[in-house]
Amino acid sequence: MFSFAILRNNKLGMALPRGTFAFIRRTTMGSQQFIGEDHIVHTPKDEDLRIKVGELLTSSPRRKQTDYKVFPRSGV
Repeated sequence: MFSFAILRNNKLGMALPRGTFAFIRRTTMGSQQFIGEDHIVHTPKDEDLRIKVGELLTSSPRRKQTDYKVFPRSGV
């Protein structure tokens, strides 16, 4: 969970409208990695904002063939 105050001294001295916060971090390789997102309600300035982000999961996708088709060769 991320929590911060919407104050001028942290460059957020304005109300935040209802919407979606997305968190992205830069990896050691320089690419961007999506961490998570949360929907917030309208938050007035000088209020605390708490954003709940899901846990970061590391996955290793594996390929699994579930079907195949044989296409006829063209007459070339």
